[in-house]
Amino acid sequence: MPALGYESIQIFGLPPQKLVVTEHRVVLKRCPLSGKLVHAPWPVGITAPAQYGPLFLAWLTYLDTQQFIPLARIGQMSGDLFGHQVSDNTIQTDMKTIGQQLAPFSQAVKELLVQQPIVHADESGLRVAAMLNLFHVYSTVALTWYGVHRKCGREALESLAILPNFQG
Repeated sequence: MPALGYESIQIFGLPPQKLVVTEHRVVLKRCPLSGKLVHAPWPVGITAPAQYGPLFLAWLTYLDTQQFIPLARIGQMSGDLFGHQVSDNTIQTDMKTIGQQLAPFSQAVKELLVQQPIVHADESGLRVAAMLNLFHVYSTVALTWYGVHRKCGREALESLAILPNFQG
């Protein structure tokens, strides 16, 4: 009997979660002049004998800064999913590094915001190292900028440099 067609069912799932380890090696040689061991430079970004890669670190930062998951729970989640529980310090150090790398982008968003006809602004209390700070948000439909400052009012507005330059 000939086939009349096909039916299909799709199941969406997750692949097994694991960290992939990439090992880099360099050849060691002895300098004939100084007698010291030397080697070629490591690839850009490699700074320690064992470290987490940029995509994994970006995922950790995303969980904290976008999903607002506490550091201890991120570490626990990492341990549960990948068998590597990361420390709070690892996540915080990575967030500082990413923050520095995003500084030009953050500045570009500020420059775009001050050119918009309408910008929404808000501030909410936020604890940083047990001290009350203010979490400032400036946004449009397409742009959002976040900043933290110790105070509200003129000092914060001038330091964040968005509303004093806003022309809309």
